[in-house]
Amino acid sequence: MTEDPGAEGDMRLPDLWYQDEVPVLLCRGADKPLRLRLPPGLAETLWSRRDQPGGPRWNAVQRCWQAPAPRLGAMASQILRGAGQLWLVQPLVGAEAPGCALPGKPCACATLETGELARAQRSRWCEVTDSFEDHDGPEPLLCRLFRAG
Repeated sequence: MTEDPGAEGDMRLPDLWYQDEVPVLLCRGADKPLRLRLPPGLAETLWSRRDQPGGPRWNAVQRCWQAPAPRLGAMASQILRGAGQLWLVQPLVGAEAPGCALPGKPCACATLETGELARAQRSRWCEVTDSFEDHDGPEPLLCRLFRAG
């Protein structure tokens, strides 16, 4: 894998999910828990107290961290602060895709919902520097690389 996972133009979610350089936050909807894949050692840096209510929990079966879906903005912001970058993967919503797919431009679409990450985007605290769509699974997904500004 190259240092820029989206550089080759044929990136897919499995490639992104199993790389170990940039954290990945997968959100499949409000009724499903968030899934997080973090580079080695980053979890200990981000969550020194794992007994926090609503905090992430390790899922040994799926080999990833999980957190309640309503914590999307808080989790994304915390990861961006700690790691400086984050791949955010969410269901693709057709009307919102064009604006989200412009690297270097802020994205404040409804898929970000309201909260810390959306405010960060509007204030240029972070920006989308790469993006791609994955249509291989049961639902199309939009994958965006956010970098702290």
